[in-house]
Amino acid sequence: MDEAEDKLAAELNAVVRDTLLTHIRSMQAPWAKLRQSEQQDTIAAIEQTARDVVRQSCETIARRGFDGLRIQLKDLNVKDGRIKGKFEAAMTGENVTLLAEHENSSAYVVLADPADFMQGAWAKADPDQPEIPLESPEDEGEEAEDDQRRAPRRTKAAA
Repeated sequence: MDEAEDKLAAELNAVVRDTLLTHIRSMQAPWAKLRQSEQQDTIAAIEQTARDVVRQSCETIARRGFDGLRIQLKDLNVKDGRIKGKFEAAMTGENVTLLAEHENSSAYVVLADPADFMQGAWAKADPDQPEIPLESPEDEGEEAEDDQRRAPRRTKAAA
């Protein structure tokens, strides 16, 4: 890795570390002592953080020091050997300034969708109450025997 890559890796590492430490520091009790709803809230916050970190990382890596802007591509048209299209971006002061500064200049478009790196939902909250099995396969045979023992016996007189 060169010096710029080392610096980028250190910055991304610091963002991930600091963001996750923020969540850990805010926990009032150890994970096992949290209610299921509290665990789920923590999971949701960390999942959102992971999405934000991935998005920021993709943007930082794609830009490599250049100005960047997250866009949605719209209305692409291929005609006469040219591709024309429109894009949409959030209307922020920074975005307006960046576009105005780069109007009528060449740009390099990096096609990276951070959503491609946000797959899978692996975290689950522990239930507050563990499930209580009503029957197990081992008990079924025993229950049948118990039912036979409890059933009223028919005597010859009752028959």
